[in-house]
Amino acid sequence: MLSSTFTDLKEHRARAIEVISKLHYMPSVMEHSGAQAEGDVIDTSLDMVRNAAAYIGVIGLKYGQAPFDPVRNPDRLSITELEFNEAMRLGRPMVLFIMGPDHLVRAADIESDPEKRIKLDEFRERAKKMRNDAEVQRVYEVFSSLEQFSTAAATAIGNLIRLLERNERRDLEVLGEGAGLDGSTDQRSFRERGLDTGLPRPPALAAVPRYLGSHSFVGRESELLMLSDWCDAADPNSMLLLEAVGGSGKSMLTWEWLTKHSTRAREDWAGRFWYSFYEKGAVMTDFCCAALAYMTDTDPSAFRKLRTQQLFDRLIAQLERNPWLLVLDGLERVLVAYHRHDAAQMLDSDAGVVSDQIAGRDNWSSIRPEDDRLLRRLADAVPSKILVSSRLMPRALINSSRAVVPGVRRQLLPGLRPVDAETMVRSSGVFGDSIAIRAYLQRNCDCHPLVVGALAGLINDYPPDRGNFDRWSEDPKYGMSLNLGQLDLVQRKNHILETAIGALDQKGRRLLHLLSLLRSAVDFKSLEALAIVPNRVNDPDGTDPNISNANDLGMAIRDLEQRGLLQYDLSGKRYDLHPVVRGVAVERINQEETSVLGQKVLDHFTSRQHVPWNDAQKLEDVSDGIQVVSAFLRMKRYSDAFYALAEDLANALHYNVGADPEFLSLIRGFFPEGWDNSPALTETTQRWYITNCAAVLLSPARARELHERAILLSLNEPSPDSLYISLCGFANCLSRNEFLAAERLRTLAAELVEASRDPELLFMSKFRAYSLAVRTGNRQLADELWAVLEHMGRDWRRGVYRPGEAETERALDLLNRGELTEQILTRAEEVVARGNSIWLKQNLREIRGEWYLARKDPDRAIDCFSEALTWCRERGLENHHCEARLALARLRAGESCEKAEVERLSTVSEDADSVVVAELWQELGEPREAVKHARRAYLWAVQQEPYVPLDCLDGAVRILADCSADLPPFIAIGHEDEHVFLWEAAVRSYVGKLQMGNPTN
Repeated sequence: MLSSTFTDLKEHRARAIEVISKLHYMPSVMEHSGAQAEGDVIDTSLDMVRNAAAYIGVIGLKYGQAPFDPVRNPDRLSITELEFNEAMRLGRPMVLFIMGPDHLVRAADIESDPEKRIKLDEFRERAKKMRNDAEVQRVYEVFSSLEQFSTAAATAIGNLIRLLERNERRDLEVLGEGAGLDGSTDQRSFRERGLDTGLPRPPALAAVPRYLGSHSFVGRESELLMLSDWCDAADPNSMLLLEAVGGSGKSMLTWEWLTKHSTRAREDWAGRFWYSFYEKGAVMTDFCCAALAYMTDTDPSAFRKLRTQQLFDRLIAQLERNPWLLVLDGLERVLVAYHRHDAAQMLDSDAGVVSDQIAGRDNWSSIRPEDDRLLRRLADAVPSKILVSSRLMPRALINSSRAVVPGVRRQLLPGLRPVDAETMVRSSGVFGDSIAIRAYLQRNCDCHPLVVGALAGLINDYPPDRGNFDRWSEDPKYGMSLNLGQLDLVQRKNHILETAIGALDQKGRRLLHLLSLLRSAVDFKSLEALAIVPNRVNDPDGTDPNISNANDLGMAIRDLEQRGLLQYDLSGKRYDLHPVVRGVAVERINQEETSVLGQKVLDHFTSRQHVPWNDAQKLEDVSDGIQVVSAFLRMKRYSDAFYALAEDLANALHYNVGADPEFLSLIRGFFPEGWDNSPALTETTQRWYITNCAAVLLSPARARELHERAILLSLNEPSPDSLYISLCGFANCLSRNEFLAAERLRTLAAELVEASRDPELLFMSKFRAYSLAVRTGNRQLADELWAVLEHMGRDWRRGVYRPGEAETERALDLLNRGELTEQILTRAEEVVARGNSIWLKQNLREIRGEWYLARKDPDRAIDCFSEALTWCRERGLENHHCEARLALARLRAGESCEKAEVERLSTVSEDADSVVVAELWQELGEPREAVKHARRAYLWAVQQEPYVPLDCLDGAVRILADCSADLPPFIAIGHEDEHVFLWEAAVRSYVGKLQMGNPTN
């Protein structure tokens, strides 16, 4: 628990919380506790101390709130002092930080009450003296600045956590033996001590949360029997993964079997636990905490204090001790493919490929690399059984040959059996010839439950004879008009849904089209604000398509639900469309209706308050902005979309959140005719901005063309900064055998900067040169440029410089030299935190991980690389270099590493990452593979002449020497004749005019 006064120590608390979180522990702080329904501030504060594994106190120059209570606080001690006393009474491990007299503070942050000042002085002295010779307990640090506090906190809290882990390994070798997780020696169960986990006791079924189906379960006898056969102890597979596209009824099937069949199939379950990943905040660590709380009758919050690996170890220990049945519903939500702002709207056909078109994302991998390891371990969790439902097969459960790993059974869920599909149709009121109904459903939609529901809605809406399948199917204007004969299965499904939408009345269709414009689900209150248009004229003939009141809205919602076109999430209380329905609906909206409905969307989302874009930290913070830009683009209001996106929101998407796939999907909307054509904007500066953004985000092959187009645009209305950026971008895209041309353009860009006399451009140019010097190992030049950069300061626009960029490069420079220190790293992390860039945070975590590896501290390196890789995958990006370093750190920490995983990394890694793959093979004791990849890295490095990356080259040479292998023969790449680009003369002319002081055309 972190204890201190609040308003005067906000920044210090933030630094301490960051340190605790980075070490993968849960900070127990008032900032995270939320409003309390019961208990006052004394109860809440003391309970936080009792539930915490350790106590961290920060004492400043204010005494703080001192509530009076004749029993609990007769001496009017401050909350901070009460928390300290409780931690002392409980014997909690303790670290104290005391502000020194030289610390700069505001006058308002100094205690002014004479009585409280006396108490504060006494408290400070008592806290200093109350210490013993224990390893960490009751040690205090005096700090005189925020920076000094940050450094001391990183060290002291790290020592405290290592003590906790040693104590835990000693006292809790097996969960449930020895001391309790809450630190007490009371060995009775949590419930026996008069407390409650919020979950039933095993073996009763526990569900987080309970599944609530949208219609009655029908059929699936063969699938139910298959599940019952699998759960038998004789079946060798611990895990069964049920895979199917959305809307197939996976959740309903697994819930039906779990609740009504699993205990009949097997009677010796230690317990049965259902967990849904469709809930907000549902992740693997939360699943582990909830499952362990159920299995051990322990407070779930106690497990949240443990590190991820400890959670996994304990869960596996339980699963290997007794036969538990766990159901993981909707596991695709932990995979890269579905971790995006519009995950609920993404078509399964787009997710079910190895990588998508936006950013080459590895859709099948888990967002968090440790989740992949848990999934593989769950596959071996005998004698327990793990039932998983997912739209995609996780990569962790398949090998390099695309076969499932041992212990896993993969079951594809087909459509309903025709007899079951008929039952589903008849349950909605449809009647007719049984054979004809079954044949029609099987032939036209493979009995897919979603489409079956839509067909039932069409038949029930048949005006001549509602519900009569025979007449409907033979009527040329209705059933026969579907014209399904020449279509494939996917086209048939879409055609049926399109017809179902076309059969809606005007209000229902208007509501469906409105929902299709939204990128995420909405609650009823938002739906009211978006959908209702009060009547302003009489509408006696009912031709007004607008929904005029809540009654109209309710009727339209019910009609869509009955037709199977609208979904309602009972737990989240939100309405949404199935992705297939959304895709079909989008195709039906004409531009006029898009403009009308889009304006409603704009009015709603622009009126909502949001965090300033520069302060955004996660995708949810910018979701309203994404929706606004998306609506403008759908309405073809490109200039408005540009102003909504450019600068602050674009910077937040790229730098703060690192949501490049979502950013690129918005940029693509400005190119309605495709990347080969100009963006649909009239102003040259706007077209340059969007073209440059696309060039930065797209693949190198496409980027070269777009950078060249950006150069031409910047020459139309010459601007030194846009021209410089485009020149550098184009030069960087040139191939290795175009080196001479690239050097010529870089020189031209440098001349442009000098001629512009623009301080911002000069800083940008010097910083780029410094980065290049760092990566090529030119230390003398790097030191010279660093001195220049230090002199120039850091007060630049965020579009030019992001706070912490230079400090991150300096940390990398010193790491390569072996001169990096904790103080320099911490300082860089502090500056980056203020700049709020996920890219820089990720880079620094990798640098810290490398630093820990060099210091032979692989356990900490694991945490750093794992966190950096998680941040990448949360943004839908791959980082094979970080994956390889994480695997190396785990090997050096004594953990196992599957050879198949290293083989995969060997295949997918770029040439630049070959040296880290070679080092990984070397650690595995595979010198032949190590030599192969070291030679690949060596050849790649020397071919970068004159910008040879020395860290890669030196690493390759070292590995080859360790393996007693010769350096590979090197054949220099010939350079093409210098090619002069058509626009180059115009650039030189503009630079000349700048030098003459007359840049106008």
